[in-house]
Amino acid sequence: MSKIKPVYDIFSNGIPYLKFGSGKKNMIVFQGGPGNMLQEGLGFRMSAKSFFTFTQDYTVYFVSRKSGLPENYTTLDMSNDYATMINQEFNGKVDVIIGISFGGFIIQHFAADFPEMSDYFIVAMATYKGSDEGMRFDLNYAKYISGGKPGKAFSTIPTVFISNRFMRFLLRPLFYFFGSFMSFKGETYGQDTLIEANAEVTHNTKDRLTEIKKPVLILCGDNDYYMPLNYLKEMEQLIPEAILKIYANKGHNIITSKQFTKDIIEFIN
Repeated sequence: MSKIKPVYDIFSNGIPYLKFGSGKKNMIVFQGGPGNMLQEGLGFRMSAKSFFTFTQDYTVYFVSRKSGLPENYTTLDMSNDYATMINQEFNGKVDVIIGISFGGFIIQHFAADFPEMSDYFIVAMATYKGSDEGMRFDLNYAKYISGGKPGKAFSTIPTVFISNRFMRFLLRPLFYFFGSFMSFKGETYGQDTLIEANAEVTHNTKDRLTEIKKPVLILCGDNDYYMPLNYLKEMEQLIPEAILKIYANKGHNIITSKQFTKDIIEFIN
């Protein structure tokens, strides 16, 4: 496979995207958050590697959220933004839509309101609401980012992704150091991150899940800091045509698993 080079741009309704692949079919990935940043360089290679398998059949689009979000913007508002994007840029329909983490919150609204816009909906690393602890973490992270303290924000990340307490202790200074050199594009990035975090805290689509009439694949780890296992099982029961795949001994990082790609291929084929 030749080296994959993403193309970065912004759709006409203000939503940033990156795309890669040359397939005739389209796969849209609602990216995680809070924060409307699309990865570049090594970050892109790490986050997109699981999708390289699809690049012959699909053109893959990673989309974040637009800049300059108004106060009290919700995941439902973001879903409507994506619907406008698909209407304007893809003639109202794409083949596959995948919501990752924060994007997995948004896709639940989308699948309920716009089932005609895709044949396949996949929710990855997301439940109908996040854990209280996880939501507090993201809100604090967003407050540090919006307050101009990226080092402090990044030093909290090992709490989520490192289970060993001693390793957390060792890695926090390293994350602080590298985080201090982070810069974010756009004057409103910090405020947008905080608005997204508040939207995440208030997100709850439990009462909407029965409205989803298309088959939905749900993928999540059984040890996810953000997404409680009992919420996952409730989702499986409430969505009429849900397929739940739980990854044993996995946290909030399943997209690096080979099984993640295999499960998507099985579902869309």
